[in-house]
Amino acid sequence: MDRHETFDRDRVQASIARFAGQVERRLAGEITEEQFRPLRRANGVSLELHSYRLRIGVPEGALDASQLRMLAHVARRYDKGYCHFTAHGFVEFHWPSLIDIPAILTDLATVRMQAVEVSDDGLPDNNSARQLSDDGAVTISLVAAGGMPGAISTGQLEVVADLAERYGSGEVRVGYEQTLFLPYVVPADLMALHAALASAGLATVRPMGTGRQPAPQPSREPFHVDEAKAA
Repeated sequence: MDRHETFDRDRVQASIARFAGQVERRLAGEITEEQFRPLRRANGVSLELHSYRLRIGVPEGALDASQLRMLAHVARRYDKGYCHFTAHGFVEFHWPSLIDIPAILTDLATVRMQAVEVSDDGLPDNNSARQLSDDGAVTISLVAAGGMPGAISTGQLEVVADLAERYGSGEVRVGYEQTLFLPYVVPADLMALHAALASAGLATVRPMGTGRQPAPQPSREPFHVDEAKAA
């Protein structure tokens, strides 16, 4: 998979180490929430009513299979088993413990992912994520997945990663309105891909603004079979 972004691993690791020290000071009561607020926001952490929330950037709007599996690992180990793809093209974890966030950032850095600075209202200060679409892509809807808009479970992340490697280039793109795209899927594989996604509880949709229709699905209900015969 072609990558164009630069990832300064040393700079990111130094930033994580610095933030880990700030977290320790906050938990020890050495700094107040007022003093800690700009530090955590700079590291993608917002404080919600019941928990902290961590926002992660998506490099060039695309994820590879190793990054999907790392998101699944983080969700399984540090969160409640799912992550959230936002309408702005970012990934969020909604239930991390503050003490675990430096470890999460360290794990994500191994696959070239890092936090995105958030502002007072929890939105990114600079919405630089590129939400890419592709007419030839299979579009996966996350609207109803995982019980909340944009949510996807660890198992579903791993299924998407496996399918991206099996039927595509290993690349998954983050799209608009809580969708993912699997590009470069050949027509002969569409039926199997749709079936595999459905088995994982993921729905596919037609991308907005394109004339392409979803791959035909096998008829399962008797009235569908009858309609096909009548035609």
